[in-house]
Amino acid sequence: MNNLKNSLVVSYCEQLIHKCYIFLPLIIMYELILGGGGRLFNFGFFSPRMFVFVLAIFISIYFYLKRNKVAIDIFIYNFALLTYLSCSILIGFLNGNTLTNIFVDIKPLAYLFLLNYIYITPYIENNILKVIKISSLILGGCYFLVLIIMRFHIVSFDTIYLLNKTGEFYFRGQSGFVYKGFLYLLLGAILFLFEKKNKKRNFLIFCCLFVCLYFTYARGYIITFFVILLFKWMLDSNVKSKIALFTSMLILPVLIYFYMSSFTDRGNSDSFRLNDLITLYHHFSDLGNLVIGSGFGSYIGNRQQVEYSLLDILFKSGFIGLFFWLSLYIYIFISYFKFKSDFSLMLLLLTTATYVQSSFNPYINNPIGMFIIMVSLSYFIRLQVNDKRMHCPL
Repeated sequence: MNNLKNSLVVSYCEQLIHKCYIFLPLIIMYELILGGGGRLFNFGFFSPRMFVFVLAIFISIYFYLKRNKVAIDIFIYNFALLTYLSCSILIGFLNGNTLTNIFVDIKPLAYLFLLNYIYITPYIENNILKVIKISSLILGGCYFLVLIIMRFHIVSFDTIYLLNKTGEFYFRGQSGFVYKGFLYLLLGAILFLFEKKNKKRNFLIFCCLFVCLYFTYARGYIITFFVILLFKWMLDSNVKSKIALFTSMLILPVLIYFYMSSFTDRGNSDSFRLNDLITLYHHFSDLGNLVIGSGFGSYIGNRQQVEYSLLDILFKSGFIGLFFWLSLYIYIFISYFKFKSDFSLMLLLLTTATYVQSSFNPYINNPIGMFIIMVSLSYFIRLQVNDKRMHCPL
């Protein structure tokens, strides 16, 4: 009788996991892409993003325990991640940082363990570009609609400005705003521009998304887009692309200058960044701070995060953290040249855009940016593992 009950429980758990396997990937993709920093909908301490993350981790653990086998590249990744996090936690404690502040830094980085779930769920890799394109249309359409409402005073600005309380929106006066999830508005524009099918339709969509990006008045998005344009042409081998690259290198500085000169109200954004650079310059004069960092939970001035992601990583984790993050990109970059395809190229462009944009906003050390990096990494790890199996002697 007990055996029958146990078998029924196991069967029920397996059915539940199967249902999660079907629906959870879609929920994760749309929540991370459209949900910004994950604070639009909070239910006390536990947010929907945290719930789906915990569920995905439990499924990953169940999967690996059942198979009793882990790809060597995944094992190395997890070992490197644990080493990076453990060192930064230890340094934070040794420097007297509080447990609460250390937890604030660990919380977003915990999403890096989601790679284990992404790797066992090829559905995410197979549908990520489609989901990003759909999401970028939703983001662009919503932003355009809100802009019209703001410009024509259909709804009072004070009412719209209530969105600012979520911490997900940054308003440029009454001209426009930036939503944290707009990274995927940029990534969607890149995908539509370089999509080889339905070129005329996709170019028209790209133009609409680019107009939306322009009216965010966030220079980082525009600069990142042009950097990706140059990067793409550098990867191309045909003569036309090389000529276009040379022409763009002459025109680009002028376009960026005029676009940046149109910003008259930057608030405290630039002064914060300048103060951070000056503070970090003096901070890194101590070689120990440069090598091992100041640990999680460290403050720069009265803030716990530096706007430049890689500088924030260097500040808290030193060369150990910087090596971890740069090695992820290098792995993706090198793997692209081994497994060239249109899909591989798109993932490389999106990953590069996320790293470049993180020079302006903290994306790569936030689940918003981590997600596309992990999907790209999972895809190329899968290709590497399959390639090793094919060339493995019998």
